[in-house]
Amino acid sequence: MIITVTLNPAVDKILRISNFQTGTMNRAVVLKKYAGGKGINVSRALKSLSKDSLSLTILGGGAGKQIRDMASEEGLSLRYVKIAENSRTCMSIISETSETVINETGPAVTASEVADFKSLFTETVSAGDMIVISGSAAIGFGEDIFCDLILMARQQQATVILDTSGEPLKKALTASPHVIKINRDELMAISGKSPPSDDRILKELGKINKKGVFISIATDGDRAIHAASEGKLYTVMPPEVKAVNALGCGDSFTAGLALSLSEGKTTEEALISGACAGSASSMELGAGFLDKDKVDEFIGHITNPSEKKPGT
Repeated sequence: MIITVTLNPAVDKILRISNFQTGTMNRAVVLKKYAGGKGINVSRALKSLSKDSLSLTILGGGAGKQIRDMASEEGLSLRYVKIAENSRTCMSIISETSETVINETGPAVTASEVADFKSLFTETVSAGDMIVISGSAAIGFGEDIFCDLILMARQQQATVILDTSGEPLKKALTASPHVIKINRDELMAISGKSPPSDDRILKELGKINKKGVFISIATDGDRAIHAASEGKLYTVMPPEVKAVNALGCGDSFTAGLALSLSEGKTTEEALISGACAGSASSMELGAGFLDKDKVDEFIGHITNPSEKKPGT
């Protein structure tokens, strides 16, 4: 089973505002409203790829009820801990010239709510499961939360794909997740280096592998995807598409990657599937929405990743 983890879910709204301006009143049209949060977005993309998953999360207040109900309407399976504070709402404002994202900080969870989520996680995860931990964590979880969940999953003999950033990422790496998927900026933040060449990116990914990570991946928008695994380095160019949306494309990449790995496919095949899912998602409005037929079409035409040994 693929299990996704979302520790700061949201009601996501996409608004269209003509001639958007600050310092004045703007009238908005709601283009889309759906259950959001990176792990939930991964589950949505998996559903579009004909793969059911289970999403573990926290929900509170009226916004939490909306998240639960909207996820259910999409056919997404949720198990959650009920928290006292209200879940957050996030907005993406689309105008003629730009897209502005406004994310609420979200609720603060109590120590007992953290303990309840850890109990839910332990009760749910079994040997052979693939766990996708994505995004940020609500206030109160602490910077060690992802490290803790990875160690718990490893005790259950489950595989973990991690997609987060900042100090929680640094701490989580000490628990050796099976896969990390980060972007170029996040890679530079944990390596302490300035924006590098492609060769430097691959070198830094290789260093992460030596810390016990089986596959380390760095994405860079619609540009090349770099990865390192078992002493091999890979570069994949995503399919060129007419993009209408950048929101959640990384979550769709993670979904395609997770699906392929869960099916026992090679690293190369998993990277291609992820790249194609991300590109297909960029053609749809909203996070984690994609057309499976487009993904299959892209996979049939994408070139294989370039592969080389370190130092070549």
